[in-house]
Amino acid sequence: YRLKQTDFDRHFKYSQIIAINNCIEELPKLIIYPNPSKGKFNIVFSNGDEQVHSIRVYSTLGELVYYSDGFQSIIDL
Repeated sequence: YRLKQTDFDRHFKYSQIIAINNCIEELPKLIIYPNPSKGKFNIVFSNGDEQVHSIRVYSTLGELVYYSDGFQSIIDL
């Protein structure tokens, strides 16, 4: 893209053309089961990526009920 700058006296100037690459990396696919759960559930990343920085589980009221700094495949609330 490029920008067109127009002054008050109607003179204008174009900026240099800049290319943008909007490649969106594929987000990890997450499978959580069973749903609904009675407290214990499994987390599976379908792409095999288990490098998660943190996991947070919230209640339906928006309260944080679980937090972990690393990956765990089974969570027991």
